[in-house]
Amino acid sequence: MKMYWDPFEYMRRIQEEMDEAFDRFFSRTYRRPMLVGRESGENRSLAIREPLIDVVDEKDHYKVIAEMPGIDKNDIDINVTEDTLTIRAEVKSEKKKEEKGYFYQERRYGSFQRSLALPGEVIPEKTTADYKNGILEIKLKKKYEGKTKRHRVVIK
Repeated sequence: MKMYWDPFEYMRRIQEEMDEAFDRFFSRTYRRPMLVGRESGENRSLAIREPLIDVVDEKDHYKVIAEMPGIDKNDIDINVTEDTLTIRAEVKSEKKKEEKGYFYQERRYGSFQRSLALPGEVIPEKTTADYKNGILEIKLKKKYEGKTKRHRVVIK
């Protein structure tokens, strides 16, 4: 049995490896190894990621719920136009710990921005936000308060 080198199979495998590398590089979560003590033997990582978001259509407003654990509310910036919501946040964290046998220092910096096209027009000035226990809840008042504008079309 003779085996032949198939250049197309070789190129296909290279393409798969490159696709996998790009998927890892451009994924939503960036992980950086964290230093831990020799005695604990734990392997942890920190993650800086975009928030997971739910958009709920309620009668007179849209409710946007974003999971943003570990972020101080003063580091969150929310901007609203009639049809777009943008959430921006900056993560700044520094920990220092000295214990018997090791020294531990960790810094975490990062930022993200997430823009959403809203399902309908809103009144930006009537937007409210509440942040508790890592959950950001934004209420966006609908422009037409749940009523659909109708226009009767006359058939000629």
